[in-house]
Amino acid sequence: MKSFTKENILNSYYVDLNYFLKLSKHYTRIVYDGNSIPMFIYDAPLGLKYNPTTISLHAIVSYQAGDYLKFFKYTQWLLEHAENLHHSNRKMVFIEFPFPPRAYKPYWASGMTQGLVASTMVRAYVITGNEGYLTCAQSLIEGMLTPIDEGGCLFVEGDNVWIEEYPLEKPPKHVLNGLIFAMFGLYDVYLVTQNTEYYRTFKKVFLTLEKNIKLYDLYLWSRYDVSPRNIADESYHLLNTTLVYTIAKLENSLRLTKVAKRWYAGYIILRKPLGLGLHAYSKIKI
Repeated sequence: MKSFTKENILNSYYVDLNYFLKLSKHYTRIVYDGNSIPMFIYDAPLGLKYNPTTISLHAIVSYQAGDYLKFFKYTQWLLEHAENLHHSNRKMVFIEFPFPPRAYKPYWASGMTQGLVASTMVRAYVITGNEGYLTCAQSLIEGMLTPIDEGGCLFVEGDNVWIEEYPLEKPPKHVLNGLIFAMFGLYDVYLVTQNTEYYRTFKKVFLTLEKNIKLYDLYLWSRYDVSPRNIADESYHLLNTTLVYTIAKLENSLRLTKVAKRWYAGYIILRKPLGLGLHAYSKIKI
């Protein structure tokens, strides 16, 4: 029986990122610079841009493939672009261009980005034992968990605690995949530090997701975020399904497991009669 052990998680990652990047045709919009760092081709007027989200995704794909030369090349770029937030020990890796309608200003921080970069730094620490990577990962999580009005990605609304992929949106849209990638980064840092404060925050966000999963639930399909019209496309729906299923297993949530299985049934019925079980898209043994 497969299990969510610390070693099992940190020796791989929660989902098969290479599969989802292929499914979304992500690689068709990638150009590599002279140092082999991936750049993403956005629609006009943005054009070709470095995006730390893209680079961290490629880093984790390289880690999963055992290509540590590429992994550390991407990790070094991310390490060099981690900046202190407001002269504190908290760090952010900023996206340096506007991304309307989600972000109209340049130089903004995404919760999804911080989580993915933290996950990258943790795995660099696991390989090397270099405390600098772990310190960076913790500082990124501290930055991510800073309230939005102080430059971070945390949005607290009553008992609900969200980590926003797009913190500049008003009101926040609570993008589902971005939230869970951020949670994975938080959980990774908890695993290596055993800092109970990180786990307590993770649990608050998890309970927020569990309580509010109905906002994304179209019975046999999912929404991209909580906006009624933002229905996930095929690749995002399978990603949503796999992420919810994986984090449900991490915390033994019957409610989220049932939702994910329903969504997967919809994917099979409406899109892809592959005959594969939902667990096939998760790298972590369940």
